[in-house]
Amino acid sequence: MMKLADRVRLLAVAVLALLSACTTTTIDEYRRDSVDLLADRSIAVLGRRHTSGAVTEPFVVSCIGKQIGKGKNAVQVYTESEFADRLYPWFEPRTAPLQLGRLKAMLAKPIIAEEVKKMGLQYIVWVDGKTVRGDSAGGISCSIGVGGAGCLGFGTWEDDGEYEVSVWDITQDQPVAELSASAEGTSYMPAVVVPLPLIARVKTSICNSLSRQINQMFPDA
Repeated sequence: MMKLADRVRLLAVAVLALLSACTTTTIDEYRRDSVDLLADRSIAVLGRRHTSGAVTEPFVVSCIGKQIGKGKNAVQVYTESEFADRLYPWFEPRTAPLQLGRLKAMLAKPIIAEEVKKMGLQYIVWVDGKTVRGDSAGGISCSIGVGGAGCLGFGTWEDDGEYEVSVWDITQDQPVAELSASAEGTSYMPAVVVPLPLIARVKTSICNSLSRQINQMFPDA
């Protein structure tokens, strides 16, 4: 006769086989101008910060920077932290420009212009958005008894991500391209003795989708 522990393991395997976290991503793109990256020029990928409570997740910004710097003929890509360090303190969260006009005025400062020239900077990729936890359902309870500890239950939750990307040529008066990405993901947490999370990778999906679109603009990146 099958032991209880074996039954539990079989049930857990069956649940995992039937469930899989899923993510749906939608991308929209609009280009105002051609995007040509010169061979000796660089790109900076930055996250926009409106307030202390509205900060683009560092994971998404860093992920996009790494992805577009992995191409066959990869160009120099400055991450947010590298760029901020080179231009400290002008691109710290409280002082970084949020509009192109202010950016151009800031880049016109001699000390900044000189550093930007050394970096060979041609484009700034601004990433703006966040992922929020949506509806949830179900529940899990855990207990400790004479025979040991265990959990039982089933929970689900939704994650929704909304992001916008502006590609700015630092010599022009408006963004040369704009992207928007939205993603919805459903995660599952079945628990039979131990919780077994199946997490929807919303932020990773957003990063991969946006990076592919940006790489199409910069074929050598």
